[in-house]
Amino acid sequence: MHDIVFCVIMSSRRYLSGSEKRKRKKRVDDLIDSQRGAIDKFFKSNASASTNSNDAFALAIIPVRTEEPTNENSREEEHVDINADDNNVSDHDNMSNSSDAHAQFGSVDDQPDIYDPRNWDNLDNKARDILIEKGPIREEEEEQLYSDSNGNFLACVEMIAEFDLVMQDHLRRIQNKEIHYHYLSPKIQNELIVLLSSNITRSIIKIVKEAKYFSVILDCTPDISHQEQMTLLVRCVNLSNGKINIEEYFLGFLNVDDTSGLGLFSVLLDSMKSLGLNINDIRGQGYDNGSNMKGKHQGVQKRLLDINPRALYMPCACHSLNLTLCDMAKSCGKAVSFFGIVQRIYVLFAGSTKRWNVLCKHVPIFTLKSLSNTRWESRISSITAIRYQAKELRSALFELSRASDIEPKDKSDAKSLFDALGNFEFLLGMVIWHDILYSVNKVSKKLQSPDMCIDSALNQIQGMVQYFEAYRNEGFPSSLIISKGIADEMGLEASFPVKRRALRKKQFDESNDQEEILEAERVFKVKYFWL
Repeated sequence: MHDIVFCVIMSSRRYLSGSEKRKRKKRVDDLIDSQRGAIDKFFKSNASASTNSNDAFALAIIPVRTEEPTNENSREEEHVDINADDNNVSDHDNMSNSSDAHAQFGSVDDQPDIYDPRNWDNLDNKARDILIEKGPIREEEEEQLYSDSNGNFLACVEMIAEFDLVMQDHLRRIQNKEIHYHYLSPKIQNELIVLLSSNITRSIIKIVKEAKYFSVILDCTPDISHQEQMTLLVRCVNLSNGKINIEEYFLGFLNVDDTSGLGLFSVLLDSMKSLGLNINDIRGQGYDNGSNMKGKHQGVQKRLLDINPRALYMPCACHSLNLTLCDMAKSCGKAVSFFGIVQRIYVLFAGSTKRWNVLCKHVPIFTLKSLSNTRWESRISSITAIRYQAKELRSALFELSRASDIEPKDKSDAKSLFDALGNFEFLLGMVIWHDILYSVNKVSKKLQSPDMCIDSALNQIQGMVQYFEAYRNEGFPSSLIISKGIADEMGLEASFPVKRRALRKKQFDESNDQEEILEAERVFKVKYFWL
């Protein structure tokens, strides 16, 4: 009987469709906007109050339903819960869920003000991301010169006027009311920026049309608001100054909604039409190694080749080299563990200003850097800071592991990393990776230079290949000598960890210890260095 009643009740409930939820969310947003600042009617205005206070009052407004639900059975079920995220509007069967959320995250008064600079050192990563995306709260800016709240732009103008006579005379005439058109308001400044952008774009298009043939370079990356943007550059021969120069020009960021090969190609076609460039004059394509760009069947380069067979595709040499480095770093378990330790060292110190101050006290020259798959120089920068400051870095980790005002988890991580830096295998791997990445980074910088030619690039790559062939045969003994010197400087034993081996009968002239040492060194060379 209870099951029948429950089924009848459940069948009478009505769930809103996606369209109805969006309409309801729009009604709630319109209601909040209509009541924004309504509480100011009951108080006297304060000239020093920030305009952002209206936003704080608006968050306290409880939205009320303005329409009755179409289904009478669901009339008592619908409640609107507005979270901190404006895009998150959810249904609840009762209001107890709201109280549970407050119990989980605490009340609004308990949360620290992320816009207060005094609390910035104590913010977690999520709060820091919000602060970076939204920016600090600004007071109401005045459009008056030499005012304490006139904004950053006018403050920069005042600073320039201190040493620039033309700007100083212009501001003097404004202050004395000798002129009425001063061109310092935000509106006219935005218009000037748009005009400058249009003139620069027209001059670039003129150079490209004079050269007739050009290449396109595309690259996609998400911005801070998680909107995919595609960078558009053209490469052509500049003949405007009477000399022959090969130059690249940036034409802007293009918003992309579809990151497939067809979507990116459609954006490229639209941009070529809007700029007045002929797609049949394209003679080269330069993209990264993504499948949506270099795909043989549905990539951007294939779709452009179908229209213009002379637009030859050339993959980015630097990106290909960086992908090779990423694969090298994942070649074996010891390499993955090595770079994991390097990243953990950075995360430990960068997670707190207090721990970072301990690092700066011990490490005077090179700063720790984070690893990145897209920043090509990150690996050599990260290892260089440890390679030449291993002793000082280990002292900083030792101080963290013994500090009384550090969290237990951080003390445990510091102790673990302190032991890792004392491992001779880690020191040897550090020297090997530094030699490899240093040589690769030199070639990568050469490939990124604007005046790089094909023959020079081939010579650089061929020289790097020859260096690796010689390093494979001669690099291990030299790296072993350098690692032993670092270990002696740090007061460590320069020996490989020896695993327990099965016992067997030995002859009277066999040396057990020497065999184990040679075996551990041989295993490291075969399973790490040669890979």
